[in-house]
Amino acid sequence: MTSHDVVDVVRSVVGRRTKVGHGGTLDPAAAGVLVVCVGWATRLTEYLLQAAKRYRGEVTLGVGTDTEDAEGHVLETADAASVDEAAARRAVAALVGEREMLPPMHSAARVQGRRLYELARVGQEAERVPRRVVIYEAELLAFRPGARPRVLFDVACSKGTYVRSLAVQVGEQLGIPAHLSFLVRTAVGPHVLRDAATLEELRGEGGLAAALRRPEAAVAHLPALRLSSEDGRRRFCSGSAVRVWAPGEAEAPRGAPYAVLGSSGELIGIGLLEGETRGGTAALRPQKVLV
Repeated sequence: MTSHDVVDVVRSVVGRRTKVGHGGTLDPAAAGVLVVCVGWATRLTEYLLQAAKRYRGEVTLGVGTDTEDAEGHVLETADAASVDEAAARRAVAALVGEREMLPPMHSAARVQGRRLYELARVGQEAERVPRRVVIYEAELLAFRPGARPRVLFDVACSKGTYVRSLAVQVGEQLGIPAHLSFLVRTAVGPHVLRDAATLEELRGEGGLAAALRRPEAAVAHLPALRLSSEDGRRRFCSGSAVRVWAPGEAEAPRGAPYAVLGSSGELIGIGLLEGETRGGTAALRPQKVLV
């Protein structure tokens, strides 16, 4: 099932005329959290894409494939029986940090308007631009030894990270081919697997109402500014910049998006802090007004 297939199911539940979109593609071979926005909340998908993500994956050592996962053709094999748990743990821990990552050819990234996997299916290779990604955490959970050892690990990472490429890098650390043999996304920002609803649950009576979250959760990873005065809210919602109290630029970067909240904590829009701080204040300019 593709992410678009999931959107189609949700659209059949909420009504065909309602806008529906997802906040970050999940590979068809993977399972787990796919955040779906409905109605005007689809305007928040671009911010959901920036949220950190968590995955649980399994690396099979000793087998390399052309897709870097279990869906592809085997390119290389090796006896990996000499790998022990301590070595695997070090290889997983070495993933942590900033790195350049090249989008795999078998991925949904676009080059000149075409998906890379579409080009790969017809045997074409595209010139790809590396992405700067951050691996915040990487932890080995279990190790199964043998000629084809299995490494189960958890990872927390930034937007643009391909976990299948991390699996290959674990193998590179150990000097043997490897591929990703299992993957589940356990979190997108504050949206975690234990709170997710299955498609069957969504279709059931009251399933949609139970699954819906407040829109503030979609931008929980953004810094927030509250407009407590009615005049400030009115000006912001009419498209005008508002002077707000703001800390120094080191703590509150200018030009970065902020979740703008009303006096009761409700999300009213997305704004950008601009200009020099004057007397402890800065200009908050509307980027998107949602009410």
